[in-house]
Amino acid sequence: MDEQLYYKQFLLPPISFDSRDFSFTKLAIQEAQDIRKNETDAIVPHLPTIRAEPNLRWNQMKKTKRCISATNKDCRSRFNIIAY
Repeated sequence: MDEQLYYKQFLLPPISFDSRDFSFTKLAIQEAQDIRKNETDAIVPHLPTIRAEPNLRWNQMKKTKRCISATNKDCRSRFNIIAY
């Protein structure tokens, strides 16, 4: 306990520091928002195409799966194949 009291005299006073008080922080935040906005604005015209591509692929996969399933069912009925 005596050591704490001894070293306490060498401590610096607490500093009230808030990074929001400095203008470079505000500038950095604003610049980051502007960069994100510019990047977003660049892809906005392409969003319908970007959204349509997975939907098209999903529909192709569904159609392929349906055709394979129908073919399997047809083959089983024609050749009396028992599914495992």
